[in-house]
Amino acid sequence: MASSFLSRAGRVRVALVGVGLLCAAALDIGAARADYIEHVTAKISQVYVKNNRARVVLNVFNGNNDVLDIEVTCNFFASDKKPAGSGHNTVPRLAPRRGDTLEVTDEMAALAVNIDSASCSVTKAEK
Repeated sequence: MASSFLSRAGRVRVALVGVGLLCAAALDIGAARADYIEHVTAKISQVYVKNNRARVVLNVFNGNNDVLDIEVTCNFFASDKKPAGSGHNTVPRLAPRRGDTLEVTDEMAALAVNIDSASCSVTKAEK
């Protein structure tokens, strides 16, 4: 009976080590994606309203040595600094060490408030 218990305990240890290795591999993949995001910059050049929808124009720069597909998400804020909407857009196949202009439009219904500002971040950058 003691040998049966030890074999179960051994199996549990092996299973835990396997799960630990899978978690480490997943963190490694996440770190690689984060490395791409760190090399991409998105700077706001203009915030405006057109056809009752908030819009922001961004300059997106790929500072990596690889061609990347980049996704940017923006949040729009009213004059009183309350969230007023959000949107996202992508730059497909941006060449290394190159920039592009991107427009992000609010995806919500027509505006009932004045848009004062926006904040944008790169949410995805991958080969």
